[in-house]
Amino acid sequence: LCFEVGDAASAVKHLKAALPYLQKTASNPEILRLRGIILARDKKKAALARKNFETALSLDTSEAGLKKAAAALSRAVGFFPGDGILHQALARILDRQKAWARSLEHYSLAPKEAATEARMGTLYLQLGDKDSAEVRWQKSLEIAPMQGEIAFGLGKLLEERKAFANAAGYFDLAAEA
Repeated sequence: LCFEVGDAASAVKHLKAALPYLQKTASNPEILRLRGIILARDKKKAALARKNFETALSLDTSEAGLKKAAAALSRAVGFFPGDGILHQALARILDRQKAWARSLEHYSLAPKEAATEARMGTLYLQLGDKDSAEVRWQKSLEIAPMQGEIAFGLGKLLEERKAFANAAGYFDLAAEA
């Protein structure tokens, strides 16, 4: 309730007091999201907060569960806007909700990993931005070259643009992967 009326300091005080009792109910998605919000306020416990959010999501994959997870992670991102892993977790949830433009915003703040770059390329393609899709897929392949699906997708994109020689190189890479 304190969170809802904007009294974050009181909310955190009450939630921290409740944390030992919440440890015993690790199979309840609501409790896990709540624990995640509490833990996210302490930078040293950010990894544990992320684990709570991920576990909550795995227990409740309904549309309502996704909305609650997105809301909880949005709060956590508000506490630590520079935490790329929190942005990545929120991007994945928004991605599952097909909120692709918002998902891209958060993926852009996530760690630069091959899977993140690849997913961003796919999202750009779904949004009709083939140039950005090409750039992201190329970055993904720079990080981890042996990704057959990404290389094949990039080859198809280049083939559509009549860049046959470049496309062939990516098709060869896809065949090797």
